[in-house]
Amino acid sequence: MKIKESIDLVGNLCAFNNMLVLVISKHVILRPFGNREYIKKESYYVLFPQGGIDTVSKESLKVIC
Repeated sequence: MKIKESIDLVGNLCAFNNMLVLVISKHVILRPFGNREYIKKESYYVLFPQGGIDTVSKESLKVIC
């Protein structure tokens, strides 16, 4: 049985598409699904080496340190 770990990535250096990025903050969206049910979508704002900031899904980030 696989246990999901809840790791806060804010402030960590991560790899995204063979590029190092710095995670700035967490972005959570709750989308309505059915009657009184919601889908929680987690993503992060990251700082790219070129100076740009964008949102990246949690699944596509790999923690470096």
